[in-house]
Amino acid sequence: LDDMVFELDTFIREWRQRLRSTITGAVNEAGTRSLELVDLSFAFDVRDPQIISWIEHRALELATSVVGTTAEEVRLILRDSYINGESVQDISRRLTYYYDVNESWKAERLARTEICFAQSYGTSEAYKQSDVVISKEWLASADSCEECASLDGQEFDLDDESIPEHPN
Repeated sequence: LDDMVFELDTFIREWRQRLRSTITGAVNEAGTRSLELVDLSFAFDVRDPQIISWIEHRALELATSVVGTTAEEVRLILRDSYINGESVQDISRRLTYYYDVNESWKAERLARTEICFAQSYGTSEAYKQSDVVISKEWLASADSCEECASLDGQEFDLDDESIPEHPN
């Protein structure tokens, strides 16, 4: 059991390192692009302590969630397989199926959601750094959920946390 906990901690640490780089890149790109769009001639500072803290927290939270969810799903597959008296080959097929079917769409959803989330954060932080932009407008896509569609055209303060945060 201690080895499993150690391995989960190792996976979380590895995921966190990978995510930190990706999230930093998305925040920086969105912040830089946002300032260019409003024609401000200063550089976005992705090294701001508040931004670094947010990136670290987000990477750890996401890594812990992803690794924990996957570990729990695999644990349930193993438990059910054991209860049903399945062979090692049967368990291997179930695990292969789990990763082949589930992980591809989960990975795409995770990537899309987290990049959008990081870009939104980077944009808001860039606008705050500008001391010029004071609000943001919600623009819903044609295929938005009801909650997001109902917000179309509304303005929000840069620090407003009532904006939906859900996959896709």
